[in-house]
Amino acid sequence: MLQVKHLTLTHRKDLRTLAEDFSFVLNDGDKAVVIGEEGNGKSTLLKWVYDPGMVEDYCEWSGEIAGDPGPMGYLAQDLGEEEKAGSVYDFCAASPYFFDLTPKELADIARQLRLPAEEFYSDRPVSSLSGGEKIKLQLGRLLFGRPGTLLLDEPSSDVDLETLEWLEAWLRDYPGIVLYISHDEALIENTATMVLHIEHPREGKPPRCTAHRLDYRAYAQRRSDAIEDQTRQARKEREEYDKKMEKYRRIQQSVEHAQNVITRQNPAGGRLLKKKMHAVQSMGRRFEREAESMTQLPEVEEAVFLRFPKGTALPAGKTALDLHLPELRAGEKLLAENIRLHVSSGEKVGILGPNGAGKTTLLRHIASLLLARKDLRAAYMSQDYADTLPMDKTPVEYLAPEGDAAPAAPQPAPQPVMAAPNPKYVDYQSGSYYMEKPEHMTQLFDNQLVAKNHPRILFRGKLDSLQALVVLDQALIAGAGGSQQLLADLDDVLKALRNLMRCDVLDEELHSGTIIGLTHGELREHSHNPMKFYNIRQMILPSYTMGRDYALLNQLRAAIRETEVAAANAFYDGFRFSRSDIIEELNRLSSALHIMMCKYLAGDYKGAAK
Repeated sequence: MLQVKHLTLTHRKDLRTLAEDFSFVLNDGDKAVVIGEEGNGKSTLLKWVYDPGMVEDYCEWSGEIAGDPGPMGYLAQDLGEEEKAGSVYDFCAASPYFFDLTPKELADIARQLRLPAEEFYSDRPVSSLSGGEKIKLQLGRLLFGRPGTLLLDEPSSDVDLETLEWLEAWLRDYPGIVLYISHDEALIENTATMVLHIEHPREGKPPRCTAHRLDYRAYAQRRSDAIEDQTRQARKEREEYDKKMEKYRRIQQSVEHAQNVITRQNPAGGRLLKKKMHAVQSMGRRFEREAESMTQLPEVEEAVFLRFPKGTALPAGKTALDLHLPELRAGEKLLAENIRLHVSSGEKVGILGPNGAGKTTLLRHIASLLLARKDLRAAYMSQDYADTLPMDKTPVEYLAPEGDAAPAAPQPAPQPVMAAPNPKYVDYQSGSYYMEKPEHMTQLFDNQLVAKNHPRILFRGKLDSLQALVVLDQALIAGAGGSQQLLADLDDVLKALRNLMRCDVLDEELHSGTIIGLTHGELREHSHNPMKFYNIRQMILPSYTMGRDYALLNQLRAAIRETEVAAANAFYDGFRFSRSDIIEELNRLSSALHIMMCKYLAGDYKGAAK
């Protein structure tokens, strides 16, 4: 039995908590998978269970391991450089148990792993092995010590389909405890009897670490149902709350209006209205307390996605690759003969085959051909990231777009696609090209064309109209001798909108600063707590009696919300939002307008037209 009690892991560099008060128990025969997004601490958990000393240089920890898990074997994600440089025999002989085993016992272990009986004595360089062969070799060295508990960090990486099927069966039949990390859903579904989930729902919030004695599919379904139920309940409560607030606002406005029109000749009526207002305010405070106790929308960690830059599309029908290779060799070893491959634009080609058949060698050969061409853009991601990544640089230094920190990429500088004759414009969606721009199309980026009713173009039209509305409001306010501070705040809003437009058109990442002098956090706090900062109640319905400038601000706020909806339609691809930065900035602008309306009611804009 392996028991982890009250484990807390904290990263030393950024003080981020990877796990907090995490406890779980594993019994013989349990196959527990650790799931979670990249960077959540899954590998650190496995290292700590195997040997806390492996994490001490970058992690602080508290907690303990109880029970008797027996000898433990740990399979790391990657082999060390020294291990790769040696032979298979050198790798096996490094185990303290290797020479305690008889040749028959070693042959039995090799047979379990579907390896040749003499494999552990081979002089083959470890670096020459395929991904699946390396996994089997590492598992073999672990089995030399007859471990009762196996800790496997992504054992399914770089293995072929046959090896993956073998690994599934081998894990299911292993009599001891197996704690492993994998992103392969098929492997998890077919082997896991228990799920450990490490989640970091939101920055600044504590991690959520849970253990579930369920198979993966049952856990995923239960979790999905719970999230759906909580979401439904939270939305129902909010709908009911909104109805109450709508009724409350109507009563409040009715009493306020009555107070505004009552004359001094009716003191009794004034006293009665004052009592009514106290009752209304008491009702508002009660509703605020109700809001605090409502069911919250579930906080679910979002997956990390990459947004690839928009490159120049290959024209429809263009030949991307026409390969005829008489022989494919790895050194002296002949891997394949008479390879013929034709790939046209738009095709997605997978290379299948057992480990060691030459898939990676073929892909490297294809990459060398494509990267040398000038008529198309090509990029190559190696199986071993160390082949193409400068391991002496930080991620920020490597990804920096310019300056001394720019990576020396192994690919040549990207070149635009040019077909004969050289096209002036390219259809962004189909790859077709034009010498003249059709009237029904407009430019999305550079020479990339889309139809004028494309969601991105509709969004830009909304954004353009929104900027025009700000300028019109400024002209009206300035012409009436209005508040200079109000004009300055509107100018801040206009700058933010223009920055949005620029980042969308140039497809650049948005770097937002303050708006109306407030940071992102301050905007949220002021918008959600107007009583605290401006002595103004939340959710006041606009009325013409509040003045022209207030009506202009309300119109602008509504236009921003419409533009936010247009942005959501433009940047949603059916699975995720590609430009959440733009959508979030519009949401902040909506908060800024709400704050400006509160400032207006609070009298902060001196000279504003009533």
